[in-house]
Amino acid sequence: MSKYLKRKDFYRVVDYFRNGRVKPLVLRGARQVGKSTLARMVAEELGRNLVEVNFEVTKLRELNNSTSFQIDRVIKEIELSQQCTVGPDTMLFFDEIQAQPEAVAALRYFYEDRPEIPVVAAGSLLEVMLRKHRVGMPVGRMNSMFIGPMTFFDFVAAMDRPDLVDYLTSVDLQDSWLAASHDACVDLLKQYYYVGGMPESIQTFRESRSFEEVRYLQKNLLQTFRDDALKYTTSSEFSLVQSILDYLPKNLGRKVVFSHIAQTHSQRIRDVLETLALAGFLHPVYHTHGSGVPLLSGENSALFKLYLLDIGLYSSMLDVDINSLLGAELPELLAQGALAEQFVAQHLVSLASHAEAPRLYYWMREGRSHAAEVDFILPHRGRLFPCEVKSGATGKMRSLWHFVAEKEVPLALRMNLSCPDQMITHVQHGLFSGGSRKEVEADLLSVPLYAVENTLKFIDQYVDSAHSS
Repeated sequence: MSKYLKRKDFYRVVDYFRNGRVKPLVLRGARQVGKSTLARMVAEELGRNLVEVNFEVTKLRELNNSTSFQIDRVIKEIELSQQCTVGPDTMLFFDEIQAQPEAVAALRYFYEDRPEIPVVAAGSLLEVMLRKHRVGMPVGRMNSMFIGPMTFFDFVAAMDRPDLVDYLTSVDLQDSWLAASHDACVDLLKQYYYVGGMPESIQTFRESRSFEEVRYLQKNLLQTFRDDALKYTTSSEFSLVQSILDYLPKNLGRKVVFSHIAQTHSQRIRDVLETLALAGFLHPVYHTHGSGVPLLSGENSALFKLYLLDIGLYSSMLDVDINSLLGAELPELLAQGALAEQFVAQHLVSLASHAEAPRLYYWMREGRSHAAEVDFILPHRGRLFPCEVKSGATGKMRSLWHFVAEKEVPLALRMNLSCPDQMITHVQHGLFSGGSRKEVEADLLSVPLYAVENTLKFIDQYVDSAHSS
């Protein structure tokens, strides 16, 4: 595989083992995000012989031995079934580990009894299995890393633009964006909106530069996700999966209304949505009162909106036309659907802690005269940062300023397609409420959409600068 597909997650996994960690590492995430490929690439990078056991194909009988279980007998069974030798230069890879739940519990014994053997495990439906079979992960005996689609920076690298990757990753809060780089990034962003971050889509586009081939692949992948639902739902739940997938394209980023999905009990719909989220296909974004951290304490889980695993799959569901997308001017670029919000949502997921399942939040205030909604609320360094996503280069942000006024936050974020001369500006804004005008002021961080992966770095630089001044 080309070195340009060595995504950021690849280096995270390599660093995990190079830093001397001996606990088995479980790669968790949706189907087809590249977990198995990562394991193979890491073994090659570390110079180890990879021994794979796919539990959908091979079941290890010793794992079911509840009376005299021995990890050495498991290893001997692996050697016999895979016709290999497990030695000091081996890395074990347990793929589709959810297909034999006993293998999850057995990970602790590799850590306790054979720590010299690196172990990687992966499973596309692992979260569903854990809930269904009430299987507990061996706490303290293994670590998790959540893997999602490849990010925009990964995509830019795969498109043979290491110069742009270097520029995007090195830019600081005080820098001005170069117009030439901005134009190139916008062009690549349009392509990413269509191709998305699923590794096979990027690999196909890298080799063929054919949007038609990418769309064909995406349609087949969407069908795979539909078919997969048969593995973890009942027949009645499966029909709800189809209703949800029909509902999503036109309602992404909107408050979920159960009656608009199907005429059935809302709890049934909620259960299926939770299952799809566990499978990694959906990202719920929950309403929070936004009064402080942790956001979980102010969460209202009855109010939420949904985003998909990947923007390329969303574009496919919408049947976005590539010619219209590539030819669009900035103000009209995102007229189709909630592409910008989907792009930001999946990248905010990628910025979350990789050790636990990510959880996103938004803020909303309902009412005829004073309704307001902020797209995302980011918790970082013990503070809250409201974030508004705008389709083109401009856009009103009344809701953002209502949040700033109500919560008295010093910094707000705007993500759009502008090329800002300076990313931090001090803004005074007049809000009208109850017939009176109120002056609100705060610093505004303007982040070009294609630089969303730098968001936490920019916030860190802002906070550090405020502390030092």
